[in-house]
Amino acid sequence: MKSGQHGYLCWGRISRPPHSPFQGMWSELISPILLLEQFYAGALENYWYCKQWKDPANQSKGTVWTYWKADAFRHAGVPRLEEGMDCLMGGHHPRECRRGTKWTATWEDGTSFTIRSSPQATKPLMASIAQRWGNPPRILKREGGQAFAVESLEIRRDSFVYLVRLLTFEETASGAGFFKIGKASSIPNRIKQFGPCELIAHEAHQDGPAALHREKELHKQFAAYRRPGTEIFILRPAELQQVVASMAKSDKR
Repeated sequence: MKSGQHGYLCWGRISRPPHSPFQGMWSELISPILLLEQFYAGALENYWYCKQWKDPANQSKGTVWTYWKADAFRHAGVPRLEEGMDCLMGGHHPRECRRGTKWTATWEDGTSFTIRSSPQATKPLMASIAQRWGNPPRILKREGGQAFAVESLEIRRDSFVYLVRLLTFEETASGAGFFKIGKASSIPNRIKQFGPCELIAHEAHQDGPAALHREKELHKQFAAYRRPGTEIFILRPAELQQVVASMAKSDKR
C-alpha cells in the first residue's frame, strides 16, 4: 500500500483537512487512518471518489474510477461497493482525479452534473458503469465530444422546453402568476439566471431546432396570455393547467 495518498476507499470522501494534529506525519499514515482523521477533523470537502469494475463478470479487466461532487454522487445513486471489492483497494490522489477525463451527465429532468473519470474510460465503458448506478443519467457527454444516450450509445443533442414561475413578480389581483416559456440545453443553468423561480413543467427534444420549433408553437398557442415583446405569460390557475397539459401531451422524452 502506498503512503502519501488518500481516498483509498472504493466509496468515500477524499480531502485533506486544513488543520490536523497529524499534519507533520501525513506522508507516513496509511489510508484508513487518514480517512478517520478526516472524519473526526470535520473538514471534509464535498467530493467523492469511487471505483467500479470495468466488467463485473470478468474482474481481471480491472477497475475504473470516478470523482464527484457530493450532491452529484447522491443524485446518481452510485453503489457503495460492488461485489468482490475490497475497501482497502488502492486509490488516487485528488490532484490526479481533478486531471481526469471530464464528463457531463444529464438526467430526464434536465439536471446536469460534471464527473471526472479514469483517462482510459471510453464511451461504452462509461455507459456501462452508469447503468449500474441507482439513478442512471439519460445522456453522457465527454468534454470535446458529442452527447450520447446511455442506454443505446446513440449520439444525442438534447434540448429542453421549460415552463417556470417567476417568483420575483407578485400575483395579479385576479390571482394570475407570471411564467416564462423558453428553451435550453440545460434547464438548471438557464433558469438560475432568472432569480427566484420554480420549474413547473418541461419537455425533452432531440436537438435545438426541434426545441425551438416547439417553443414557438407554445408561444403561438398561448399568445393571448403573453406579455408583448417578452417570453413572459400571465396565467391564472386554469390557464396554467392548460399549458402544463399541452406540454405533458407533447413531451418527446
